[in-house]
Amino acid sequence: MTITYFAVSGVTLVSADPDTRPTPDPVEIKVDELREKAKSTGEMVQAEARGIELWDAELNRVYRLLQTKLPEPDRKKLINSQRAWLTFRDTNSELIRSVYERAEGTMYRPIAVNAELQIVKERAENLRSYLATIEEAWPDTR
Repeated sequence: MTITYFAVSGVTLVSADPDTRPTPDPVEIKVDELREKAKSTGEMVQAEARGIELWDAELNRVYRLLQTKLPEPDRKKLINSQRAWLTFRDTNSELIRSVYERAEGTMYRPIAVNAELQIVKERAENLRSYLATIEEAWPDTR
């Protein structure tokens, strides 16, 4: 028997049903397809850069939805949080580039872009989680 673990909003759910697997994320599927097609280092970098664009589009889609779901005081918190996150993203991207541009070997180029992708992906997933909580658990949005 296979045991499947799901991490949802900091809570781990356990299922003994092997057919109960998380649905593959549509954005991640697209990014994986791009990665699989990449044969050269340059193509790998392009695949990761395109992945950033795809995750950023998802982040912005969910951010706009969240703005419509939140009452005004919470909407302001979201806006302030997003502004702070943008600063975080930008300063971390600078650090990532500084670290990896000095590394010897071309393999570090796609690794660097992937590190930047992970920052955007994590934010998009966090915003998705907030939206899901609002839609599923807030009494006045059901």
